[in-house]
Amino acid sequence: MIIINSKEALEGYIECTGGSNYPEIDFSKYTLLLASGTTPNGISSMSKSLQQFSTRYVLNVKLSLNDEVITQQWCTAFITSKLNDKNSIELDEVFSQLAIVRNSDACGYLIHMWTGNLGHYHDMIYTPDVLSDEYRRDGLKVTVVYRFLDKTYSCNNGGIRKVINVISIERI
Repeated sequence: MIIINSKEALEGYIECTGGSNYPEIDFSKYTLLLASGTTPNGISSMSKSLQQFSTRYVLNVKLSLNDEVITQQWCTAFITSKLNDKNSIELDEVFSQLAIVRNSDACGYLIHMWTGNLGHYHDMIYTPDVLSDEYRRDGLKVTVVYRFLDKTYSCNNGGIRKVINVISIERI
């Protein structure tokens, strides 16, 4: 997350070519927020919102992923009321993707993300932090909304899987 509070800072992040000008932003009243990230698949759509909780701000970015087997970068910008040193800002990056639930003797229930235009489930396999009994069915096709967590799960066979926070899940 990049916080820009001056024209000088803006010029360090944006290059204008072909006679174009920098956007006019009154930095005495406003702050420009730039956020970017990388997805494990192609992006179908992106929605974003900015929430304020007293002096804390959260930039929510939801990325709906498609079946392209391509790592894709995204970037977004927000102009908000002027932020100061007492304000904190965080990025909440959330993904939505087709998947299949699989039961593994070594790792328990896993979420296999749908990728590739050949109609298969690629090697993007994650351990869900929580999966209700209703979705603990081997071969169940779902749409899952999730965020990556900074933790891994060690399987009985020595394998290690990234853990995802399942925000919502529904059958398809």
